[in-house]
Amino acid sequence: MTHIDWRDRLVAENRRLFLRKIRGRAYAAGRPDVGDGWRSLIERAVESIRRAAAGHTVLISRIKSSSGSVRICWEAEASLPREIGAAIDGAVDLAAARSRCGCEICGSVGALWRCGERLATACDEHGVGIPQPIPSGCENLHVVLGFENGLPAPIRYRRYDPKSDSLAHVSNFEAEAHPDGAVTSRPPRTKGKLQRPPDGPAETPKGMRKPRCFSSKIPPRQWPKRIHGRHRPPPPRAAGFSTVP
Repeated sequence: MTHIDWRDRLVAENRRLFLRKIRGRAYAAGRPDVGDGWRSLIERAVESIRRAAAGHTVLISRIKSSSGSVRICWEAEASLPREIGAAIDGAVDLAAARSRCGCEICGSVGALWRCGERLATACDEHGVGIPQPIPSGCENLHVVLGFENGLPAPIRYRRYDPKSDSLAHVSNFEAEAHPDGAVTSRPPRTKGKLQRPPDGPAETPKGMRKPRCFSSKIPPRQWPKRIHGRHRPPPPRAAGFSTVP
């Protein structure tokens, strides 16, 4: 008996969500490209998308691992109702939150690991690289980006609860993450002016870089100038060598 991979079976059972025709041939661009540990959450997400998009043209264009979580990209017709699009986005966000709690290889409880510039969610057995610590108060916290009326929407935060398997909106992230008030918001930036204490030298305020300038011992006329293109001087010629044939 021929063994059929679960990814191919998922595409075969949801042809309307995966298959598109390119030059007369069927092609599934959204075939899952993730480990076996995320099989359950991928199947649940696809089932939720299929139910929400019943009667409408929706195409899953990509399912892959990105920065330690699953990324599901989808396309739809322009006439898709906003409520259906919000339901599909909810299923996609929930799948991404679930993937941050499970190992991509075996599916057990995992954490974020960094290997070079690559981030992956894995357990202690399959983790490669250095485990990434999560700041206090930021556990299972997800940033939600979107658009409203064609313009970028304000940044929102959601917190995933593994027990209830749901995402809850976080209205005041800083107050919840730091109830003791140890961390405050970033101070306002000043426009090129240094704050001078009453008795002491000038100090650079937080959030502002120190100005970079040349030494005051060099007059402005002697400052080095950049050389670009035709202003570049020709290379020095060797002694006794001529470029004329």
